[in-house]
This record gives sequence, structure tokens and C-alpha cells, in this order.
Amino acid sequence: MTEPSHNGASGDRSQTETTQRVVTDAERIAEQWAERIGRWVLRTTARAKEEAEDIWADAQAVRRDL
Repeated sequence: MTEPSHNGASGDRSQTETTQRVVTDAERIAEQWAERIGRWVLRTTARAKEEAEDIWADAQAVRRDL
């Protein structure tokens, strides 16, 4: 026969709480990274759009001069 654990149910509860804390922390970190990446993508896209518009305007000016 096996001996009962010294921790018993409180050990299981502690393990569950620890696991939940780890999952909650991982979710928070994932959300923060997703937010940072999202902002970076938006900024990069806006810059690329501005550059494309500048290139288009320059190309149109060259075309008009020909």
C-alpha cells in the first residue's frame, strides 16, 4: 500500500495555483509582445506608404518633365 502524501490536497492546490500563475504570466507576456509587434508593423507600414508616395510623386514629376 502507498503512504499518503504529506502535502495532500493542499499540495495539489498549490501546484494548481502555481500552474495558473505561470499560464497567466505567459499570457500577459504574449499580449505585450503582440502589442509591440502590432505597433511596429503599423509604424513600418506607414513609413513604407510614405516612401512609396514620395517615389510615385518623384516619378510623376520626372514623367512631366520628359
